[in-house]
Amino acid sequence: MTTPAYGTEGRMTTTRLIFAYVLGFTIFDLIPIPLSDLDAFEGLSFGDLIDAPLIILPAALLLRMALDADLWRTAGLRAAVLLALLLFAQGHAIHLAANAIAHSLAESDAAWEPAYFLDEHVGHYELHLALLGLAALFICSGRPSRLSGSREAALLALLIAGYGSLQAAGAIEGQTVPLVLPAAIALSLAGGWAAVRRRSEYATFFAASYAVCALVLVIYGAVNKGWPEIL
Repeated sequence: MTTPAYGTEGRMTTTRLIFAYVLGFTIFDLIPIPLSDLDAFEGLSFGDLIDAPLIILPAALLLRMALDADLWRTAGLRAAVLLALLLFAQGHAIHLAANAIAHSLAESDAAWEPAYFLDEHVGHYELHLALLGLAALFICSGRPSRLSGSREAALLALLIAGYGSLQAAGAIEGQTVPLVLPAAIALSLAGGWAAVRRRSEYATFFAASYAVCALVLVIYGAVNKGWPEIL
């Protein structure tokens, strides 16, 4: 059964769902940073403690958007969405646990290198692979939709700029540029076609966001002559 689109009768439009998701993702991504230097107790910061439950925000909002985009209409799409959300949660859990362990070790300790590898490579790669996969599902299989007006178009443009920049910063910090940059280019091209062909607001959002992401990564790489610690 197709999930009804949200209209103007006091219910959430697709743009407002996207706004809620970007806000939730921003809280999840940025709030732990200023708390990472405040120790909750020895070896664990307040940033680590709050990071774990915060993943519920973007995960729940991604699921809500998937319902709005009618990605629940077949068993295959449901399985793909759930698999990507599980990968998102698992990648974040690996990153969080390994990061906390690595911070309690000296770099000379034998356990530091595997903990660092699990944090900066396995965890981050799983997390970003999940986000890219979900974006691909919204682009390729999301229902057609249209903007309600010029105000929502302006809001969507701001959300695109913000979310794309966050994805680029995450790829640089997480050392996942070899995955994210080519995938961002592919998603922006595929999503641009889908946005025009099917007039999909979700395709427009994710395609344009990853176009911003790719642009930021290319500029950063050109200015800094590469990206930090690529594998």
